[in-house]
Amino acid sequence: MNTDWILHEPLVLLDSEDHPYLESARGKIGVHEVAVHLAGDWRRQEYYPEFRVFLDGTRVFEWGDPSPSEDWFALCHQLGYKPHQHWDWDPALILFQQVIPALAIHWHHVPLPYGPAGVPEDVTCLATLRTSLADWVARLQRTNQNPSDELMALLFEKLPLRSVILHDDPESRMDFVGNPLDAPYMGEFLYLGEHRATAAVLSRMTFSGTGGMRWSPWLAGGEWSQQGREFTATQSAKHFLRAASLPDSMPEGFEQAFKRTLESLGRFMEPLVEAYLETYTTGIAWHRDPSTRYVNHMVVVARREQGQTILVLDDGSELLVRDHHRVPLAAVSGL
Repeated sequence: MNTDWILHEPLVLLDSEDHPYLESARGKIGVHEVAVHLAGDWRRQEYYPEFRVFLDGTRVFEWGDPSPSEDWFALCHQLGYKPHQHWDWDPALILFQQVIPALAIHWHHVPLPYGPAGVPEDVTCLATLRTSLADWVARLQRTNQNPSDELMALLFEKLPLRSVILHDDPESRMDFVGNPLDAPYMGEFLYLGEHRATAAVLSRMTFSGTGGMRWSPWLAGGEWSQQGREFTATQSAKHFLRAASLPDSMPEGFEQAFKRTLESLGRFMEPLVEAYLETYTTGIAWHRDPSTRYVNHMVVVARREQGQTILVLDDGSELLVRDHHRVPLAAVSGL
């Protein structure tokens, strides 16, 4: 995982208190102040710490929360976090694995109450999905019965989860073979592998009112082949082997086992991805229900382009208003 500092502004440590039962620190990121307080008894084998994080005086996380609050997500996007660019990070990881350790650099007594995923217990984020997938792979390794099973376990051992991309692009809605879609299309994409350029992808898409399709090794819209001038709509078992830097020769029965394993992996990951979506509060133009995609957002800019009205919302997404639903600019002036 790329460990470079993600936010456009560095963290400047203002002060830090190091006590046996109470740790605290304050820092600034640009014009914003971040503070963290941790109380607990390190001598107890199990203790329930008071762990709180504040942004500009407002609490954005408390021990037991499933995720930082919307204010933290908004700050990350304000300071340059972009899901498609920083594909192996999310705002929760930025807080717990970059900002908090930098604030706690002088603490010695009470350890950060992080679990095996490297984030606080009960938090759902990219790190917890990675840990869950690693546990699934460990179980897969214990069920080796033949050469196909052995290669399958090795394959997914070399394909760690790098990113969960949530996608709803109204300008490029296509099915898996590249045909345009009239219905709202939303996709969930799991990128597996060490390198983004060669990652294997497990994904599914949903249509409004029809529920979700099965998880499959598909790329949205397929891949355009200049030589054959056709869409390659799926990733094969050989593509996964190459993404894992393994030879693409397969023992007998491997392709059938590969299909069964992907179906099992999809069933395992789906509730985890759904829980992840519940915590991913803002900053992405993706919602499971298209009718609520723009609810609770404010129009900040209205402009005309090629005879169409475009509304820019406060999360940065743009809404094209069709001619028959045109909103007069005067109606939104001053917003």
